[in-house]
Amino acid sequence: MRLVALPAGIKAGPVRAALVADLLAVEPGLRRTLTWDRGREMADHAAFTELTGCSVFFCDPKSPWQRGANENANRLLRQYLDKNGDISVHDQAALDRFAAKLNGRPRRVLDWRTPAEVYAGLWLRARNSGHPPDDRSPVRRKQDARQSRQMIPVLLCSGGSTELSR
Repeated sequence: MRLVALPAGIKAGPVRAALVADLLAVEPGLRRTLTWDRGREMADHAAFTELTGCSVFFCDPKSPWQRGANENANRLLRQYLDKNGDISVHDQAALDRFAAKLNGRPRRVLDWRTPAEVYAGLWLRARNSGHPPDDRSPVRRKQDARQSRQMIPVLLCSGGSTELSR
């Protein structure tokens, strides 16, 4: 999971700039897609995709199950912030601490490995092979295939990667 501070606000330009800066720090073989709700802050999605090689998908209205990893991350993040808490009062260092705590927690969906362990393994494989890794179980691949058919691809482009919240 990666959390990105938005000190310049939530308008499309500053959001794109913050996400691009953060995502470019991720190994190219680990950047696949970004799934977003229908907010206006991703109006610059075409520029984001061009700069990162990361496709953007938008969920259907009132369909939070189409971004399950994000919803789960929000639920876990609420352990550090109250439901109506303003996340903008936290700087990038605080968000990094929250992310480190959450990335260090074992998850059942990862066979009780931590996200940090899975990411480290994927990172090594991507660096050594130059190919996008696929560390999902066969059941998870089927689930992801079903989910991707439910999403609306906004812009498709070449380049491999993995979801930001993994």
